Amino acid sequence: MCGIAGFVGARGADARARLTRMADLSTHRGPDERGLWLGEQVGLACRRLAIVDVAHGQQPMRDAETGTTLVMNGELYGHAALREALEARGHRFRTRSDTEVLLAGWLAWGEAVFERVDGMLACAIWSPARRELVLARDRFGKKPLHYARHEGALWFASEMKALLTLPGFPRRLDPRASEHFLLFEHVFDPMTPFEGIAALPPAHVARVRADRLDAMETRRYWRVPVGVEDGTPATIEAAAEELGALLDDAVARRTMGDVPVGALLSGGIDSSLVCAWLRARDAFSIGFADPYLDESAHQDAVAAHVGATLHRFDFDERLEEVFASYPEAQWLGEHADPSFEQDILLRHVTTLAAERGYVVLLGGEGADELFRGYRHHRLHPHLVRYAARSDLEEIPESLGLDDDDFAELAEAEARARATWGTSAHLLAPSFPLGVLVEPRLFEPLAREVFVSPPAAARMVNVPALPAGVAPESLDALAYVEAHTRLPAYILRTLDRYSMASGVEVRCPFLDHRLFEWHARLPRALRDAAPGDKPLLRALARERLPPSIAAREKQPFAAPCVLSEALLADDGRERLAALLAPRAIEALEVVRPAWVRAALERRARGSPDADHPVERAEARLLERVLALRLLASVFIDEIATYEAAHLARHGVARDDARRA
Repeated sequence: MCGIAGFVGARGADARARLTRMADLSTHRGPDERGLWLGEQVGLACRRLAIVDVAHGQQPMRDAETGTTLVMNGELYGHAALREALEARGHRFRTRSDTEVLLAGWLAWGEAVFERVDGMLACAIWSPARRELVLARDRFGKKPLHYARHEGALWFASEMKALLTLPGFPRRLDPRASEHFLLFEHVFDPMTPFEGIAALPPAHVARVRADRLDAMETRRYWRVPVGVEDGTPATIEAAAEELGALLDDAVARRTMGDVPVGALLSGGIDSSLVCAWLRARDAFSIGFADPYLDESAHQDAVAAHVGATLHRFDFDERLEEVFASYPEAQWLGEHADPSFEQDILLRHVTTLAAERGYVVLLGGEGADELFRGYRHHRLHPHLVRYAARSDLEEIPESLGLDDDDFAELAEAEARARATWGTSAHLLAPSFPLGVLVEPRLFEPLAREVFVSPPAAARMVNVPALPAGVAPESLDALAYVEAHTRLPAYILRTLDRYSMASGVEVRCPFLDHRLFEWHARLPRALRDAAPGDKPLLRALARERLPPSIAAREKQPFAAPCVLSEALLADDGRERLAALLAPRAIEALEVVRPAWVRAALERRARGSPDADHPVERAEARLLERVLALRLLASVFIDEIATYEAAHLARHGVARDDARRA
């Protein structure tokens, strides 16, 4: 695992210094080594977290015969098989590194190597013969890769802070992306929150020649499979048996490396199964004093069952430490996140692991997307069945929904009508916390909030549904989520906050072979009991304590300490500064008058706080605050955060610029 950076087309004596500073801003991602390579108007850099062939495998890695040079962030889980195939073609390896396997694979197969690779990666390859830079990203977008054009050159980096701190780079939030965030709570690739910076989407390869930097060519090399069923296996028992074998292999592949592998353990079925399959010696978790949030008893049961030593980060005992980390959360996460107060806890639990000698952990991410385990998957059939109704203010008893179910259903339906002009659109439940602007109920709110009518729905970067897949199906919903919320939120936060501790988290459920297998299952098995994951429960009954196999899903949540502090009397001054009219005007999306009025309404309290419009306004206000927190870090105070980051990792800011 690493942080990578580079450029094509930069001229001048300070190119090396700029590249060195970009690498140093990724020191948290790769604390073990720093490597640089510079050619004619091209440079590549890498900060390495040494996991495979620790003594060798330094980057950038260069082929002596062709001069082709590579930097890579990530791991190739199946590199042993690729190594054998390449050796059969006559290649002789110098190291045991998976980086060298990727370089040799590129020279042998070109872009087709990425279709052969099983792993998580983002990489850059410089071909001197073609004077061409190639950028590539793994299938699901587990590892990040961003790029920008600046001063006649193309620059790229794992994290956007390395681009935003380039001398003279214009730092500005992108109004289109801000609108997108307000509507969907996330920004989807290739957009980023910042104007002039793009993210290479998952499963894409990009090529750009040194003499045509404005003409980047991109190609998608893989799509999440959907609806290709072949009818086997026909029973849940047979399917669970096949799934067990696939998961066993997926976990085994993700233990590759020269370092010990631990487990992240929430106490839910997904992470508990991974912990059991890993036979983890050490597991790492989070605990809360609030019994509504705490899952410690379930974590203890799983750890005892598999024989693991459990190390728990106690939120309440270390509250001061948690609170002190909030200002840095936006710097690390690089996106506006209303939920950053819970996301930043991943940094604390992975730091706990690093302190005990673990730089690789396995987690359960991806299982809910694959097996349709979210609450809105359960609501989706109700949404489709109820789509024709126009009155969503009363709960139809025939649906059997409780108040919370209905509120989420009504909000999703309202959003679908407003943003796509159709009821029960496949995207509707994919963003259960999205902005609500249903014509009848929410148009007045939309007119009050937005400077101009929202148009962000047209920006969603989702491949067209394969032929034969109905837009209202669960297959379509899962397809959309795998291309949007999974990389834009779940994998992004997992990467940023774990790598902030110098820890790599691997996800067995995000093995592409599992997704391809699931797509071939009969629809009756794929769609069985949405929200309940019956296939995983069948495995859990074999591998986990009965109490874990039977428990309902408990979404991870944490106390919103910073939000409460900002809304308290002693935090009002800071809140007023963040949401001042001039600061809101700079966003170019939201009307300052609405922000002022919404704050006043919130201060007074409302007897209708649970009404959909009131809930929509509260969520909008949280998102506006998240945008302003992001702007305060990366626009207003970026020099302060940059200096603090470099100092924290033992690099003086001036030294980084002179290197």
